[in-house]
Amino acid sequence: GGAMASTIKLLKQQGLEPEINGFSIEHALMIVNLRRYMSANSYNRYISFTIANEVSDETVAAILENSDELTGVTVDEQYIRRYVDSIYCSQILGYTGTVSTSELETLDDSYDSNDVVGKGGIEKSMESELAGTKGSKTVYVDTVGRITEVLDETDSTAGNDVYLTIDIELQKKLYNLLEDKIIQILLKYMTNSDTKYTYNSNGSVNTVYILAKEVYFALIDNNIVSISHIATQSTDTERQMYSAFLSKQDSTMSWLRSELADGDTPYGRLSEEQQLYIWYVYTSLKDRGVINTANVDTDDSVYKDWTEGSGTSLKELLTHGISKNWINLNIFSSEQYTSLQESYDALIDYIDSYLREDTSFYKKMYKYMINDGSISGRQVCMLLYEQGVLDMNAEDSRYAALSSGSLGAYEFMVYAITNKVITPGQLALQPCSASAVITNPKNGDIVAMVSYPSYDNNRL
Repeated sequence: GGAMASTIKLLKQQGLEPEINGFSIEHALMIVNLRRYMSANSYNRYISFTIANEVSDETVAAILENSDELTGVTVDEQYIRRYVDSIYCSQILGYTGTVSTSELETLDDSYDSNDVVGKGGIEKSMESELAGTKGSKTVYVDTVGRITEVLDETDSTAGNDVYLTIDIELQKKLYNLLEDKIIQILLKYMTNSDTKYTYNSNGSVNTVYILAKEVYFALIDNNIVSISHIATQSTDTERQMYSAFLSKQDSTMSWLRSELADGDTPYGRLSEEQQLYIWYVYTSLKDRGVINTANVDTDDSVYKDWTEGSGTSLKELLTHGISKNWINLNIFSSEQYTSLQESYDALIDYIDSYLREDTSFYKKMYKYMINDGSISGRQVCMLLYEQGVLDMNAEDSRYAALSSGSLGAYEFMVYAITNKVITPGQLALQPCSASAVITNPKNGDIVAMVSYPSYDNNRL
């Protein structure tokens, strides 16, 4: 799946849309997945499968108008959850989703693979109370599965109501108070200078500041500003930033390949930026199963030197790992290599190929592009408007002010954070989290229980 997704993405970047029998690969994979589910049930005509949810009125009309040709295809209405004030209570309420195989094993026999169940919070803990009972229908069907006669029908029944001790108005107030307090702390320690720390007379750290460059990068790191959208080059700002990124990518990948092939620099002697890239390669190889941690001898001197960050390079670790059978070559190649060098060269090619498609690795480069000024905070803030995160309307003149330079990026972010246009939860800087619980001392009832930041469980 991962390899196929990378292939599709690469072909799209080259302007090519692969097709299978007239369908795009994504569409073809959806069809294959649907057929897999149908096959698991032996293609029984009386077992329905959901192809799409929340379809448009136009789709409904098209299906109904062509019902004679679309044998077995029906449109049904179903209830879906809509949570009110969800962001304030999402951790308490939880959310629902299609039941998993493991969940089916723990639930009673009334559930089947198409059912929706609670996935967290009250939704999960009170599932048996909330679920209700299913209706049933006994019917005759013809050879193509169409209902010809209804013999018996039983209506479904709604589940029970569940009442909480939470005072929703107090819950909202507490949530907003926590967010306001975090904003106050953020603004106190945000700075437009490059001074990260101040020190006491004894040399210990006195204050840790939040640098403006960290704030700009947080917009990218937390996907508020989309780097995939930047690659579309839809605006002048995106074109400028993507051109800078391609240049950075070329230089970074050229250095990385050279370092892995010939550099052999001990990790401790690399710059901070270089260490970030090299360590990312190491951790990503572990995550992908290329470095088989089960086979690694943690007492090995080369491995210990690497983990302690002393005199070992990544090249030395990987070549040593190949010789010690720590590296799973089958993950990236079916070839049988005759020498350690051939195996290592193939590993370098593999690293190069997946890093060029790795969004998380892209972000590492964007971080240092912001740090060195090849991408400005003003450009990143402008993309908040150009990518539709903020409305670019006549009433908000800040985009024009950013564009002309009359409004600085730092001043804009102070405004955005102060007015919760961009929240601390979105930026995920430190501090960005808080929690509080209020109980009624008379009876112990929990009347407010807030964890910040929250999420919108309607989106799940």
